[in-house]
Amino acid sequence: MSTSNFNNVILLSMAQALVMSGTSMVGLVGALIGYELAPTLSLSTLPIVAVVLGNALNIAPCIWLIKKLGRKQASLVGVGLTVASGVLASFALANQSFALFVASQWLFGMSISFVNQYRFAAAESVEKQDVPKAVSWILIGGLFAAQALASLVAGFMVYSLSWAQLNMVIGILFVLVSITYTALLVSFRT
Repeated sequence: MSTSNFNNVILLSMAQALVMSGTSMVGLVGALIGYELAPTLSLSTLPIVAVVLGNALNIAPCIWLIKKLGRKQASLVGVGLTVASGVLASFALANQSFALFVASQWLFGMSISFVNQYRFAAAESVEKQDVPKAVSWILIGGLFAAQALASLVAGFMVYSLSWAQLNMVIGILFVLVSITYTALLVSFRT
């Protein structure tokens, strides 16, 4: 695998790890935030449902965009959705708005459908004999995400982080995602 192709695969892996850490964080705290903000307890898991449905219902439009615009331009749409979801989630939590928080999670779910395409981008960016290695690096990103989540959970439980501090951690995560996305998009083939 050439150095430039390897760098591209590593960036894809990092971006996947960061976004999947956010996904795991939503699974962890989405229902807790829902419990605090929802008008009734029966709606407390709606933020998690919004992520899953946003992802599932955006797969076909995501693939259509990739075919229509190319992987780089379609990934920019995914970046926009990720950033918009983070900004909207922060705004929703600051204003204690359950509806806006659910909407932010729908956007986040939509952005995940673009991230799920990274293994294909990695496979396309390397020579045929290096495809298994490239895809393996993307999967390693998922393992990193699991470790990052465990660390965040430990911090939340051991250090008794407040919702504001947790929101700051999520905000930092989205900034890291944006920086990684930017580096990734610079290296993407059109």
